[in-house]
Amino acid sequence: RNVCPHEEVEIVTLKEPCVQAYTKYVRSRKPGCNGKFQSCAVRQPKTIYFHTYKKVNRTRRHTIAECCPGWVHRPGEAGCQRGDIWGIR
Repeated sequence: RNVCPHEEVEIVTLKEPCVQAYTKYVRSRKPGCNGKFQSCAVRQPKTIYFHTYKKVNRTRRHTIAECCPGWVHRPGEAGCQRGDIWGIR
């Protein structure tokens, strides 16, 4: 009783999974590049994918109960009591 909702907002950092890629060059043999029957070494691009985590900021909101203006909470009591009970105005 005499309790008002109050919304608190906090920013939290989370790790979210993501996939990233990079290009790696690999050597391979290519037939017929130096003549009809000869082969040569070539470098070909290969895309490598890997799983990682990225940090993201999220806003988290939650509602807490506080005494309404002019009311105070007395330890051991349920709810909030008038502030002028203890000479508080």
